[in-house]
Amino acid sequence: MVFLVNSNIFAQTGWTVHSTETNKPIRDIYFVDANTGWAVGDSVIVKSTNGGVNWTQQNFYYPGGALLLSVKFLNQNTGYAGGGNITPDFYHYYQYLFKTTNSGANWNLVWESQNIYNGSINSIIIINENLIYISLFGYIETASQGGIFKSTNGGLNFSSCIGNIGVNSVYFLNSLTGWIATLTTTDISNSKRSRIFKTTNGGINWQRQFQDSGNYCGSVNSVQFVNENTGYALEGKSQNKTLFLKTTNSGLNWDSVRYNHSKYYSMFFLNQNTGWISGSWVNDSSPVSYTSNGGANWSNQLKNNFFTLDKVYFVDDLNGWAVNYYSDNHIFRTTTGGIVIVNNISTEIPEKYSLSQNYPNPFNPSTNLKYQIKDSRFVTLKVFDITGKEITTLVNEKQSPGTYEVKFEAEYLPSGVYFYKIAVGDYSEAKKMILIN
Repeated sequence: MVFLVNSNIFAQTGWTVHSTETNKPIRDIYFVDANTGWAVGDSVIVKSTNGGVNWTQQNFYYPGGALLLSVKFLNQNTGYAGGGNITPDFYHYYQYLFKTTNSGANWNLVWESQNIYNGSINSIIIINENLIYISLFGYIETASQGGIFKSTNGGLNFSSCIGNIGVNSVYFLNSLTGWIATLTTTDISNSKRSRIFKTTNGGINWQRQFQDSGNYCGSVNSVQFVNENTGYALEGKSQNKTLFLKTTNSGLNWDSVRYNHSKYYSMFFLNQNTGWISGSWVNDSSPVSYTSNGGANWSNQLKNNFFTLDKVYFVDDLNGWAVNYYSDNHIFRTTTGGIVIVNNISTEIPEKYSLSQNYPNPFNPSTNLKYQIKDSRFVTLKVFDITGKEITTLVNEKQSPGTYEVKFEAEYLPSGVYFYKIAVGDYSEAKKMILIN
């Protein structure tokens, strides 16, 4: 049998995909813990109480429909959803913010603006019950300005902190200290400038800390700080390139690394070391990457899967979610940090290399693959369909002698015959397994 190395078939490689059980595209997602979360989209808000596996539609209505782009919760009960409808004028918007105090059972309009010269609400920061920041994107050449707005009464009224600037991302460590990533224009040659600003007095004053330069230099789409000193930013460059930026002195200086991939849509860091970036699969056939050392190195997740993921978010180092960028009603979920877990079930040194028959077999939707290695070697374990196309790589690392087991999840693969193949040095072996849906 000849095994090929590319496929456009989706398989579980640390992430699963779940329908939100609505026919509307999902734009943003937020969880308060590993079980309870909300997702918003085109005139829809849905809630999950089992980690995103199942969803129920909430009681939400806005005359004429509502394009919801952002959702955030302060706790299990109090949350906000915001967005804006485009007007008949090019790139002009109305803005609105909805609030719930009963976990989403009811949503009420708390703030509405028909200032067409501001863009839609694209981010919400909740500091406490009263203090709320919202960001609006904008386009200077179409007089849609954008900016940062602040409420001190739970969203009933907002005042401008900084205007006449398109805001892609906002992050506050506390009530006073925050950063924004801005874009001053979209398509005017020699005018596109991505910038990062900082405030230390709750948005009264802003200091520019970073500015990109050059023609069509790109867009800083995400900025986040994990403490007063350490922060990260993500910029999309021309020709599907990504610029990852890091500061260790509160934004005074930024180091950058340019990557030949398109994962510049969203970013989330749990701490100084652990983080994820997501975006398009273009250039490296992976829509999400993971770092465990503060961005010094990255490993691809969801390999050979041709999706574009946005709004990646984690509540801890295992449980995370992302949305399929402006595409459909599905969300992506992981309970392993996006990593395929390989269990070393015995450290006793085997006499030989071996690959066991999977169990159960036939299986639905998951099965266990067990193998033994007799010395310290680099191990690969891959799954292929009946045509020889690679579905996923389950193991791709150096391992010590012992007996190992890994679970293969195939919830969204079609029924049929599949093969799994191990390669350790000169030894290789393949076995057949049957998926029945």
